[in-house]
Amino acid sequence: MTVTDTASDEVSSWNRQTYQRLKLALCLGLRRQLFVAVCDDLSLRNRLAGKLQTQLARTSVSQTSQYQGYPQLVSLSLNLNNPNPLAEIAQWLAQHRQSAGNYSTPAFQILGIEGLTRQSPRLQRLFLRHLQTTPRYLPRLESTLLLWLPRPWFHTIVQSVPEFWQWHTGVFEFEGEPTPLPPVGAYKPETSLSSMTSEQETPSFKEDLRQLLVNDLAQEQEQLPLREITWEKPDASENGEQHLPEIGTNRASRENDALSLAADANGKENQTGLMNSSKIKGTAAETEATAVLTSKLEDTEARFADANSESDLVKSDHSISNEKSQIASSQLGEFPSVVEEELKATENREDEEDNYSHQTPLNQSEAIEASVDTEDGESSLGLTETADEYDLQASELSGTDASEVRLESEQEPPSEEFAEPAEAFLALGNYYRHLIEHGDASEENLETALRAYEQALPWLEDNSPQVSEVLNDIGNFYWMLSRYQTTAAEIVSYLQQAIQAYQLALTKLNVAETPQTYAMIENNLGAVYGDLAHHQDQVENLEFSIRAYEEALRYRLPENDPIKYASTQNNLGTAYWNLAQHYDPIQNLRAATAAYNEALSHYDPEAEPLNWAMIQNNLGTAYWNLAQYEKPEAWLKLALFAYQDALKYRTLEATAAAHAATQNNLGTAYWHLADRCQENPGARAEYLQKCIEAYEQALEAAGCQPFAHQPQPTQRNSIAVNFDVFATYNNLGLAHYQLATELQSLLEEKFKSIHLEAALHQHVQVCIGTSAQSDSYQIASNYIIKTIRALYSESGISGQNLALSKIPGHLLPEILPRL
Repeated sequence: MTVTDTASDEVSSWNRQTYQRLKLALCLGLRRQLFVAVCDDLSLRNRLAGKLQTQLARTSVSQTSQYQGYPQLVSLSLNLNNPNPLAEIAQWLAQHRQSAGNYSTPAFQILGIEGLTRQSPRLQRLFLRHLQTTPRYLPRLESTLLLWLPRPWFHTIVQSVPEFWQWHTGVFEFEGEPTPLPPVGAYKPETSLSSMTSEQETPSFKEDLRQLLVNDLAQEQEQLPLREITWEKPDASENGEQHLPEIGTNRASRENDALSLAADANGKENQTGLMNSSKIKGTAAETEATAVLTSKLEDTEARFADANSESDLVKSDHSISNEKSQIASSQLGEFPSVVEEELKATENREDEEDNYSHQTPLNQSEAIEASVDTEDGESSLGLTETADEYDLQASELSGTDASEVRLESEQEPPSEEFAEPAEAFLALGNYYRHLIEHGDASEENLETALRAYEQALPWLEDNSPQVSEVLNDIGNFYWMLSRYQTTAAEIVSYLQQAIQAYQLALTKLNVAETPQTYAMIENNLGAVYGDLAHHQDQVENLEFSIRAYEEALRYRLPENDPIKYASTQNNLGTAYWNLAQHYDPIQNLRAATAAYNEALSHYDPEAEPLNWAMIQNNLGTAYWNLAQYEKPEAWLKLALFAYQDALKYRTLEATAAAHAATQNNLGTAYWHLADRCQENPGARAEYLQKCIEAYEQALEAAGCQPFAHQPQPTQRNSIAVNFDVFATYNNLGLAHYQLATELQSLLEEKFKSIHLEAALHQHVQVCIGTSAQSDSYQIASNYIIKTIRALYSESGISGQNLALSKIPGHLLPEILPRL
């Protein structure tokens, strides 16, 4: 998020006043009103729309005589394939028709219009035509209509649809605010050490977010990966559990779900073709021996396919999907010699069985333990980190030395002969998984490991404990492969196959005998549902994610494995935080804070400093979000404490990127707390000063230049961070400007000019570093004009000349005419 120019510099105060006006207009219950709310900040828009619905729902409870059957406000998302707001309203009314009684029609707020920006011109024109016809039907609607618009669409409607615009009865403009990035959860899968690993030996990845599989799963790290809230509940049994969809809780229902999903996936094989061999990249230097070995492997696969009279049953139990069955021979690379020997031996044993038909290999599913990055990060400033930040920390969080990784990944497995095809395929899969675990998680290696495990699966006994572990690994590889896809449809397909693999793995387990494996797979399942929620059915998939994490926690007990228990609690908190962005924010954010606090209670900060600090950062962001809905001063102060605790271990020396992100979050929390102290100038000035200090440290840690009078530029190299440094520059400039112009009575004259010069410096940095078309540039240029005027008011023409001397020459032709 960035901070936009406003008529008043009290940005958040302006938004509160505008919100109260809008809320009052809706509470009046007037009919045939057309309100327009303008907001470019989607995160702020979502909070305001959710707050309206929550607060008006409370109001309607006391007005049962009038709103007995309908809520007072209904939120509808625009159908981008048929963008007709009145059609959405008519459909809702048809689905919620009251059988009797004299009920007032609710008000409707329409969300999602900004999505039309990415649609075709034909759909955009269709939307405008629908608006053009709205005045004909509005008199019969007997309701109030509220449209949420970004500014580009607002101006387009005013100019292009005057018939619609003439009917509007109110415009409510909101401005952007400093906002935290979404929290991020675990982004690595939990995995058994090998297909042969026992329950007690099952290790897990250290979850330093989106850097995939950089550590050896078993030997190098014994601690569980964690996930940051991305892109942060009271007891689930008391708060909304009835809203969560069921995920087959018994073996039979899970198996039915998995098999039906597999059938759906197979039916779409010809449409998706995600694993078509044309997509597989060949190895750079394929030797003749590799080509021969590849041919033998494919020969052997064909002969093994139907060697068992129960092959139909095997295919029924293990088929997940068939889209990726053909892998180019170049995909297989240089196989270990042990596999070549086994394939030769197998070929000799099977020469007489040339009539066997080829059995389709299992289709792939993939999964990894995920959050929430946030990422994704959503459009916001930086109070929490996204997965990208943790990519930067791979070297810090990984326990494996680079040279050690290189040596281990080059070694061959010990030579031995296998009596069964399953052992040969598992050895091949384990070899490539070994490479993946040590950092070589290329698409080629993932595909090869996946193919080997799928070929091994039909040869395993159905009741073998290896089956569930192999299916878990197949799910993990599908999850990881989804990160290589470029279109939403491909990503969704891979994630769905990962889910199918995990669900099928759960049906092969006896929970009483292998509770740790069961919890591991449920944890991975929750992570993939969290990823899937970024692409479709957000609320439903997040609820599935929460249910999976809660199921994992039934068997992942703190007394048995406190680290893994804490990791899953952190993941659960991230899922609740993400759900709060779409549904029931207060309850879900409280659930997130409860999960984070529970996770923290099982971590020793001295033993796990970075993981502990990560969860503290997540907790701070959850508190910040709660402050947007209730008790702002109390929750903001708790957010400050959480960020300050995180910084005890997120030091500049230990992890510069994470330190910068948390400092940025801390600065934003201070800015919002200062905004709440309008009646206490002393406290407001103190909080603004601390906000400035935190933003300066964030920028300096990122290798930027936040100081206007620093004699020498910072010697730190720029590093990649997960927040927008130009948004931070603008926020820092705003804090300086507010301190100089709104609290001037508390400052000496020289300090007013110092703060104004500092504000000018920040905004100039943005104009130098961004394109003229970017939002950050437009915001910065607006504040440059205002700051020059403030310097003129403070120091006359000498102040204006001083300001202009600090403006780069190429900006002056744009700035001077506006003065």
